[in-house]
Amino acid sequence: PPPPPPQPQRRDFVIVDVNNVRGGRRFDRDVDEAVAGLVCWASSLPGRPAVVLAVDHGPQACTYALEGTRCLVCFAGPNMEADDTIVCSTYFCARRAEPVVLVSSDSNLRLRCAAAVANPPKDGIARPVKRGGGRLSYLPR
Repeated sequence: PPPPPPQPQRRDFVIVDVNNVRGGRRFDRDVDEAVAGLVCWASSLPGRPAVVLAVDHGPQACTYALEGTRCLVCFAGPNMEADDTIVCSTYFCARRAEPVVLVSSDSNLRLRCAAAVANPPKDGIARPVKRGGGRLSYLPR
């Protein structure tokens, strides 16, 4: 018989709330220093998971893949917060049955991520919704 088709490779994801980590260290490092340190930390993780470093603000919402690493740096841009991009990333991974570890002490963020995973929209599309303060949040609805 022919060999079985190759199975899709499962990836583990670690999503880091960069400013939450900085806050836990009393903001003793700027964002650049924190990201550099987290990239070094990520390279030492067993199993080489993909690591998403979510950063508040930035001139636009964008993500950069850091060459030679398994790290992505995701800037929330002027209309969202890192928490919003983290919820979307968690939802994205969960929809693909990819294991996710969230690095944040923010209990509200953990609840939002759990809700996004538990209540996916029927069509699988995350839609922007208005939140308090006029910010846009990309949450599954």
